[in-house]
Amino acid sequence: MKATAEQLATLRTLIAPNDTPERRARYLAGNFPRAEFVHNLDRRYAWDLFYLARVPREVVENLADAHIETALKRIVPPLAA
Repeated sequence: MKATAEQLATLRTLIAPNDTPERRARYLAGNFPRAEFVHNLDRRYAWDLFYLARVPREVVENLADAHIETALKRIVPPLAA
């Protein structure tokens, strides 16, 4: 993973407040925009949290999407968990 410990901590701080039981229940029920087109619910949920958090560009400026996704997998637990 290319994200530093500092980047990971910042992402966790920004994303965690949006990862609520209510939001998780909505996603599990398929109650979100364009749910019918989703193939990987955990991936969609993690990226939606990322965009909802409005992560500043400076936090992820040296990371490719694949690196951000790896960081999200570490930060956001699977919905079924």
